[in-house]
Amino acid sequence: MVCLTHALTDGASSDQNALLRIPVPERERLLTTARCTISDVLRSEATGLICDELSFRRSPTGGPVRFMALAFAISLTMGAAAASQSSEDIAYFHLNRVKPSMTVEYETARKRHWVWHQKMGDTWSFHVWQIVSGEASGTYMVCSFGHSWKDVDESDQKVGGEEDDPSARVEPYLDAEWESYYRYLPQLSVAANGGFSPSAKLAVTRLLLKPEQVGSFVAAETKIRAAMRKAGYAGPMRWYQLVSGGETPQFLLLADRADWAGYEQPVEEKLDSMMEKMYGKDQAARLMRDARSAVRSQHVETWQYRADLSFVPAAKQ
Repeated sequence: MVCLTHALTDGASSDQNALLRIPVPERERLLTTARCTISDVLRSEATGLICDELSFRRSPTGGPVRFMALAFAISLTMGAAAASQSSEDIAYFHLNRVKPSMTVEYETARKRHWVWHQKMGDTWSFHVWQIVSGEASGTYMVCSFGHSWKDVDESDQKVGGEEDDPSARVEPYLDAEWESYYRYLPQLSVAANGGFSPSAKLAVTRLLLKPEQVGSFVAAETKIRAAMRKAGYAGPMRWYQLVSGGETPQFLLLADRADWAGYEQPVEEKLDSMMEKMYGKDQAARLMRDARSAVRSQHVETWQYRADLSFVPAAKQ
């Protein structure tokens, strides 16, 4: 793939002409910050999706990772795409890998840490899951949903400092931690509007896509969602796209499960039938092929909700 800076100096004329149609301020910002290809930029401009290549930031020694400023992120949207996105569609994910034999100490500190958040007047809800299958088994995922970038900045100011109670610090018990930010994709999701209500388990699928096939993947998944809706599938099943904190293009699918029995009849086994009823055999097969062929790797795992470690501030009266 050709980087933006290389394309402008190596004579990729057709891409150059297309790039020049992007407004000058936006184009200059891309040239100074982006590592996307020109085709990625143009595809992002057409679809309203994210185009970025950011390093997966890691803090093995701890520290206030949650409130460190983002290095950069690119969000290119057209008017129609922007209209379909909420201003409060940013989700925060913070993976905590605990040192061996430090689980009790970590969980105790995590609970005290939320007391400190409450003292500071934090209004964010933080849901905690423990990963119970896959190579990350035993680690914790701290998540917060439904924010704007302005919310992130304001939270940075409110709880970005050091805790005044050393026993409320979780960092001494962490072997490593990772943070990332995702954007919720309502046009792909099957879920009720109005907040995130955690289920007992989450079936989590992490997809890395082929950059040149992001557009066809999103188009196919949009059609799949319509077929699922028509067939009466209620979900919840939520899609997110990585903005910052990992390899891209990356999509995350969170599907609610009440228990392990919920895995007996996965919706994937019913999709072909749903699609054929909606679009006919040939078009359904093409759409499913577009969705599946865009994936270059897939990782699945299960998260178990830990209400005892989560923080949900009381609603204001």
